[in-house]
Amino acid sequence: MDPRLQIVPSPRGAPVENDYLQLRDHLLRHARHICRRREDADDLVQVAWMKVLGFYQRTGRALPPEPVLGAILAKTISNTFVDDLRRRKVQTAAVLELVSSERPEPTAPPLEELPSHLTVTDEQIEAAVATLSPKLREVYDRYYKEEKTYHQVAMELDLKPGTVAKRLHDAREKLKKILSRGS
Repeated sequence: MDPRLQIVPSPRGAPVENDYLQLRDHLLRHARHICRRREDADDLVQVAWMKVLGFYQRTGRALPPEPVLGAILAKTISNTFVDDLRRRKVQTAAVLELVSSERPEPTAPPLEELPSHLTVTDEQIEAAVATLSPKLREVYDRYYKEEKTYHQVAMELDLKPGTVAKRLHDAREKLKKILSRGS
């Protein structure tokens, strides 16, 4: 047991270790329900306990009765988990931005590679784009019309870059079929 847990007596005069042991199983079940992994649940309970204990030590207050302490710890576990998720999301976005700036963006084939017998007007292209599903059209428009990168489109639509790539591929294939039938 962490020696810091024995510093502050509870309101009932028992060591803090007793409060921790009485609440631990309940807190672990709560943490496992939130994060789904035993190792993460153990860490969450320990971090929450240290945060709450630290607060009461800094303020010089005695720990509240067990039911109140349990509720405070459960809320601290939930808030800590959400804070960790947000922190990871920000870190992931920063890594994606860094990775996308280091690697060249995949690009569509240049128009010169199209067969010379395939001539398509702007009106035909617009009509074909209008037939795309809303998901495909949204990604297509942001990438081609707004000239955004895969990663920018992914961040704006809360998608993975791979999903953006797949939707662009699907949109190109569908447009290719539609436009090749029309010529």
